[in-house]
Amino acid sequence: MAKPFSNRRINAGDVAKLAQVSRSAVSRTFTPGASVAPATRSLVLAAAKSLGYQPSRIPLPEGRSKARPVGVIIANMHSHFREMSDRLDDELTSKGLHAIFFLCSDVTRIDGVFKDVLASHIQGMIIFSAAPSAQSMAAAQAAHVPVVILNRGEQLKGASLVWIDGPELGRSVAKLMLDEGRRRPLAIAANPGRSRELECFADAMEAAGSAACRWIDEDWQYEGGVRAAAAVLNEGDRPDAIFAATDSLAIGFLDAARTLHGMDVPRDMSIIGFGNTAASHWISHRVSTVHVPMAALVQTAVSTLMARIGSVGDPAPRIWLGCDIIERDTSRGLGTG
Repeated sequence: MAKPFSNRRINAGDVAKLAQVSRSAVSRTFTPGASVAPATRSLVLAAAKSLGYQPSRIPLPEGRSKARPVGVIIANMHSHFREMSDRLDDELTSKGLHAIFFLCSDVTRIDGVFKDVLASHIQGMIIFSAAPSAQSMAAAQAAHVPVVILNRGEQLKGASLVWIDGPELGRSVAKLMLDEGRRRPLAIAANPGRSRELECFADAMEAAGSAACRWIDEDWQYEGGVRAAAAVLNEGDRPDAIFAATDSLAIGFLDAARTLHGMDVPRDMSIIGFGNTAASHWISHRVSTVHVPMAALVQTAVSTLMARIGSVGDPAPRIWLGCDIIERDTSRGLGTG
């Protein structure tokens, strides 16, 4: 790697760009005890050496660091959520907090990771895409450590919740589909669970007199959308209102519908994804999608955590933010988003 010329101090963002990894991966590499893949660590260290980068935010012994440590558990590194982890790192830093990242690739192990984080003498915790047990939350409350959970809708005693308004979003997608004359819904869920927005989409469609909503449970990726299309488009009664849990699923379904089954989208069906990712903008696809207000979610999560530090006994807030539906070429609105 060649060191680029620069008249300013090299920062973690420069390292991330050169190593072609997320900024949070750089932070985890230089955080003792944080989880990071060996290959990723090697890329980061090589880029840091090439650029002459010296991390300025390393954990120092108690009493020597002005930054307050906050544990961040990430259980979902799907593409559009990686951006959120980077934003989270930046927002915490701007507020004088030091993020210590922990990855939990298996959500069934969340309580073990939670215990490790709690033992790290942190002042607060943010959990992304996982929910600890009631016993773990009780331990956090006993230790006076506030917990904010992102990307989970279920209530958990003692935890503050910050996420999108799934029920309202599901009803809005259903209204769009119904206004287009669609009556045969399909919800494509991404494991490990069915989101509230998909459930409320199905409920709203059926309440308006549509056919029973069909469900397909897949992974998060493009191939899952292709498999979902193969499962339903060979039938006579094809769905015409498809709501997918990710843009990748929506694009996979779209490609299979057009290329393998000769369908005209949006004449024959409408497809809406989730995330407003870069791929959803591609000229070859221009997928209608849901825009997730990542900046607002991160800012709300951090401000909620800061308000809770030292006030764990107060009622934990539950905050839901609205989302916009971006209509492009896979729904009849044919918007210009």
